[in-house]
Amino acid sequence: MEKSVAGGAPFSQVLIGDLDKERLAAAEQRLRTLGAPVKIYQGSATETIKTIVNSLNAYALHFAFLDPYNLETLDFNIIETLSALKRIDMLVHISKMDLQRNGAKYISKEEHSSLDSFIPGWRQRIDVARGNQVQREQVFECWKDLIESTGVYSSSDVRLITGSKNQHLYWLLLAAKNDLALKFWKTAVDTGQGSLF
Repeated sequence: MEKSVAGGAPFSQVLIGDLDKERLAAAEQRLRTLGAPVKIYQGSATETIKTIVNSLNAYALHFAFLDPYNLETLDFNIIETLSALKRIDMLVHISKMDLQRNGAKYISKEEHSSLDSFIPGWRQRIDVARGNQVQREQVFECWKDLIESTGVYSSSDVRLITGSKNQHLYWLLLAAKNDLALKFWKTAVDTGQGSLF
């Protein structure tokens, strides 16, 4: 927020949403303290995203930061709704920790898996006979392919975020309709990090 103001190109709107009313109020307060023109939406992302997108100028530049609690709450309908915007970049937090801890359980469930909302149709694309490591890689690649089917391109440069003890927490991935955003992202994440898995 401060950088956009200092650079002479402040955000015209900052729209935030959360299911938890207290967390939403805290985020709103932090942003208002920075001088952000904040508008809040209380509710689940799958409910509020349509309202948010319908309120936007279709010709403006848009940036979305998606920070879900786990894989299940990153419902693919959110991505599809945002991808309808002509100019959209999305920075997406994908919980590697959730996939590592619970991936085998999600994949083995015959009905109502947490992956159903994250990657619709995943059962036709994930080889359940493979080992956990391969399955996790397939889940991530399948999700990226699904993103690209919406006309938004996911960067091949993914940032793995680790904790204080080097434990894998989540991936940050940029998905954008414009190549320039992907070039900026490539430069920003070029840290020479090792394997994502």
